[in-house]
Amino acid sequence: MRLSYNLLVVVATAFLASGSVATVSDHPAEVLTMVSPDFVATGPSVGEKRSLRYLTNSEEEELDDDEEERKNSANRFTAEKIAEMAKGTKQYKRFARWARDYKPINLPDVVQGKLRDKYRYWYYHVKDA
Repeated sequence: MRLSYNLLVVVATAFLASGSVATVSDHPAEVLTMVSPDFVATGPSVGEKRSLRYLTNSEEEELDDDEEERKNSANRFTAEKIAEMAKGTKQYKRFARWARDYKPINLPDVVQGKLRDKYRYWYYHVKDA
């Protein structure tokens, strides 16, 4: 370990000592002031704000404001989705009420099937999370 470290320090020192300072050129860089006759300006003209995205009027008209930008047009705020979320909230409150008096093993017999399974899953996996 010490040998490799010492070797690294020696190599780094030799490398830094052998480097030369950047020399100043006798011929400074010249800026070309002539513009090619084939040059076509694609950006905004002088004084306008620059943008990373250029849209022409025809492209702006093609954009649909109602179009959802999410993948597969998944809209999270449709009436159906909000109703579904509210139903889940009601179910959560119902399960919290049941948890005060019942465990999944001693639920009343009227609670059968999927609802019992959902309560059992909620009780063991979600309630304390």
